[in-house]
Amino acid sequence: MKFFLIIYFSFTIFNFALADVSDNKFQEGQKAFSEKDYKLAYKLWLKLANDNYIHAQSTLGFLYAKGLGVEQNDEESAKWIGKASNNGELQSMYNMAGLYVQGLGVSKDYKKAEQLYRKSISKGFKISISGLIALYRMGEIQQKNADERKYWESEDKKMENKDYINQLYSESVQQLPPNNKSK
Repeated sequence: MKFFLIIYFSFTIFNFALADVSDNKFQEGQKAFSEKDYKLAYKLWLKLANDNYIHAQSTLGFLYAKGLGVEQNDEESAKWIGKASNNGELQSMYNMAGLYVQGLGVSKDYKKAEQLYRKSISKGFKISISGLIALYRMGEIQQKNADERKYWESEDKKMENKDYINQLYSESVQQLPPNNKSK
C-alpha cells in the first residue's frame, strides 16, 4: 500500500504546476504553501474549493491528509479529493481510488476503486493502470477470460520496468487539463 501513498503525494504536489496561472488566489496559496505558511494556503484555497475550483479541492485533500495548516483528518481529505474526483479531475479519481483501496477516510471498497481507476484510464490517465495492477495482485480483480488474464499478467510484468512507469506517468500528465473550474 506504500505505492499508493507515494503516487498520491507525488501527483498532488505536481498538481501545483497545473494551476491556471491567471488565478491569483490559487497562486497566492501556492506561494504560501512553498513558504510553509500552510494555514494561509488553506484559507486561500478553501474559498476556491467551495467555488468548485478542482485543484483547490484536491490540494485541500492533501493538506488534510498530511495535517498541514489543519488537523490531520482522513475523512476531510477523502471528502475534498472525492469532490475533485466527482468534478472530473483525473488525478483525483486516481487518488480517490487509492483511498478506497487503503480505507483512508472512507470504507475499503475495491469495486469503487476499480471503477475509478478504469474511468480515469478511459480518459487517458494511464498511470491508473498501476492501481489496477495492485488490485490484480491482491486478487481483487477477477479476470473474465483467458485473454483478460493474459493482459493483466503482461501489464503486471511491465510494472517491473521503471521506464514503463515513467512513460505512463508522462502520458497521464499530458491528460491533465489547465481548466480548474468544474463544469
